[in-house]
Amino acid sequence: MAPKTDTTGTGAPDTIANTVNRASTVAYYALVSRLVIWALAVASHALIQDYDSALELVLPIETPSQQLFKSIFGVFLRWDSFYFVHIAEKGYVFEQEHAFFPLVPALMTLISNTILAPLGAFLTYRQLLVLAGVLVANVSFIVASVQLYKLTNALFGREKFAFLSAMLYVLTPSGIFMSAMNVGFLRYYEIKQIPNFLMAAPMITLCASGIVYYTLYDLPRAISLGRSATPVPSNGSTPPFMSTKTFPYIVLWTALLFSAVTTMHIQIITRAFSCLPPVYWFAAHQFEGKVLGAGWTKSVSTFFVMYGLVGIVLFANFFPPA
Repeated sequence: MAPKTDTTGTGAPDTIANTVNRASTVAYYALVSRLVIWALAVASHALIQDYDSALELVLPIETPSQQLFKSIFGVFLRWDSFYFVHIAEKGYVFEQEHAFFPLVPALMTLISNTILAPLGAFLTYRQLLVLAGVLVANVSFIVASVQLYKLTNALFGREKFAFLSAMLYVLTPSGIFMSAMNVGFLRYYEIKQIPNFLMAAPMITLCASGIVYYTLYDLPRAISLGRSATPVPSNGSTPPFMSTKTFPYIVLWTALLFSAVTTMHIQIITRAFSCLPPVYWFAAHQFEGKVLGAGWTKSVSTFFVMYGLVGIVLFANFFPPA
């Protein structure tokens, strides 16, 4: 079988072997990013006193081993993590816990009772659950990084673009933390919430820009919801982000953005939207110099890195708005 034409932008044929190697590279960098974030979180926690003392109640310090475990893994037990650990240990006891789906707690229980069971001689069952939760979250991130690469490559046939999108996901500004939406239409629009809107402004701007540029690129396609479109150039020069294959993701992106700016705790939009492929496709589109040039690209990269670093410190020490 003849090799495929070069879609990597590197002069090498886009073979299955190249794709597998790139997927392995994505997984490697995703793993490294998790380890770096973990190290930064532990270091910041050692230097800064927690804003909230709830961790001391969940992981009490009675022995040197418990102190060591708390120092290493306690930085992950924050905010919603408490609910997942409690559900995994006790089941759905309190009403607010029903806001959380059961898959993660179920996996935590399964892993604690099987793979991590031998560690029960050294750790309490709750510690095993915390460790299991850390494994589930970080392995899921690595798998998601690889799957984003594979999805992008399968949709657009542009391996270099797929790799760039995956690398931007590895630098995702959500970094270490997750959060909830659990407030009503426009009820968050208050003067006192202006700082939170300012915090959300970079992600809102990035999302709105991507949606607007996609819409203006082919207005008939957007207006008709994909039923008609401007003919594709015969030279096949349509950028991947502007492809018709992106259209369903743009529709979802638009609906979620509308929901976010009207009904959510707006400051969590950066974390909530960090799972959306078009965020990274549009960012990669900027890095390829297709729309707004070097200035916008620099702003995107700075936002990804700085928000992620700040988020690590806030989350690790139980500070809002993490």
